[in-house]
Amino acid sequence: RTRARAASNFASTTGELPTSSTVTQFVGYTNDTAQPTITEIFVDGEACQKATKGQSAWLVLDQTPFYGESGGQVGDTGLLSSPESKFEVLDTQKSRAAFMHAGTVLEGEVSVGDVMSAEINTQRRANIRQNHSATHLLHGALRHVLGPHVEQKGSLVNAEHLRFDFSHGSAISSEEITQVEQWIDAEIRDNSPCSTTEMSMDEAIAAGAIALFGEKYGKQVRVVKLGDNSVELCGGTHVSATGDLGTVRVTAESGVAAGIRRIEAVTGAAALSYNQQIEHQLDNVAQLLKTSPRDVVAKLQQLQIRQRELAKQVEQLQAKLSSQAGADMAGQAENINGISVLLQTVDGTDAKGLRSLSDQLRQKLPDSAIVLASEHSGKAVLVSSVAKSLHARIKAGDLISVAAASLGGRGGGRADMAQGGAASLAEVDAAFTAVREHIDKA
Repeated sequence: RTRARAASNFASTTGELPTSSTVTQFVGYTNDTAQPTITEIFVDGEACQKATKGQSAWLVLDQTPFYGESGGQVGDTGLLSSPESKFEVLDTQKSRAAFMHAGTVLEGEVSVGDVMSAEINTQRRANIRQNHSATHLLHGALRHVLGPHVEQKGSLVNAEHLRFDFSHGSAISSEEITQVEQWIDAEIRDNSPCSTTEMSMDEAIAAGAIALFGEKYGKQVRVVKLGDNSVELCGGTHVSATGDLGTVRVTAESGVAAGIRRIEAVTGAAALSYNQQIEHQLDNVAQLLKTSPRDVVAKLQQLQIRQRELAKQVEQLQAKLSSQAGADMAGQAENINGISVLLQTVDGTDAKGLRSLSDQLRQKLPDSAIVLASEHSGKAVLVSSVAKSLHARIKAGDLISVAAASLGGRGGGRADMAQGGAASLAEVDAAFTAVREHIDKA
């Protein structure tokens, strides 16, 4: 909770960061540690000379192994320490040429000019490297499977998973996702080295490097090459070889805008955990179905067929019961103002069942007005039918409106058939009384 409160004190966008004049040297491509000097400190957005125990601050360093958030890759976390102090780094951002380290003073105090030992969270960085390199291979796989029209439109790379947005006009099928995973898996098994080279933009484009959407590039660019099929301009951190990814599993695919799709995936240990979770779920389903995981689909298909057969039998039985109930109900019709009227409640029948019963009753009571009510799935359902010969005097829609209103609900429909609903049938007697009064005035 303390860390969460401290992290909330810091801006998450570069536009809200303090302005710094420092030019920080980033050494994190090759080093997880460094011995930097604090050049600036900001507390509550104001420059100051020191920060004391318990205070949240931005520390600016002359050099750093901490990656500053950019290109979709989140900033590093870790620890800055000296014999007299400890500062926990909760996030790293870039402000122009300065790397801003957001965190909290854990012990002592930190001052401008202090020399600190900087150490990133190496396991977190390793996970981020895997996920970042996976986005490059994913980009290549999508272009291979879907076509060269695929362009990266955005990404998020953190220690838990990756998110990749790209241009494509339709949903990705499960077969295509399988092909994407197989393409990446082949690259991983090749264990091709990851190489980085700095060159001019013209040289990079000539070498076939892909520039990413929304990124700003200078005259000199960093080109990341993963095997023979992925060459991109990128300033992020990456694995040493494709085999370091272990495996890549796509966990979700969706649309985020017109012509833009999104894929989410996991790598390494997270991918193994994902696979194991899916396998455990499949085992549980197989146990419930009393079959083996290999036969789950066949068992489900058998159950679906059986379910449809049972549903048909239930429908037939309900029709027989409705027919019998209709014969009994027809004898309970009453005469109101010269009109044969039947007002009845039916136990546990849905709207479709009430309509079917109403049709049967009209055959037995051809010149009548009928209102049926039932409680189904915790709600009141109403259906009304009125013979055509009576439309000059009463209409089904009017009867339903009167009945539903008495129950605090709504309804309506045609002159011959109407339907309504309410929260409860508790006042159904009052509703039927209101219908009788309406017919009596017709």
